[in-house]
Amino acid sequence: MGTQRTRRERRPWPGMLVHQDGSTQEWVLGQHGDVIVTMDDATNEHYSMFFVEAEGTPSSFRGVREVIEVHGLFSAF
Repeated sequence: MGTQRTRRERRPWPGMLVHQDGSTQEWVLGQHGDVIVTMDDATNEHYSMFFVEAEGTPSSFRGVREVIEVHGLFSAF
């Protein structure tokens, strides 16, 4: 069995750390694409979520822009 990652403490305050993840799935029958999710580490609140054909730099920047426009600057990404 493989080594499990050690869980770390979440950040204590919203806005201290923002995560981004992309996942490729068949979200619509017969169509594969990526969903890009940007979320807060402290609360796990999803700040930005959208579908793209393929994950990349533009989609990452779009998620960051959407978070900053609505929630302001964060401390770490």
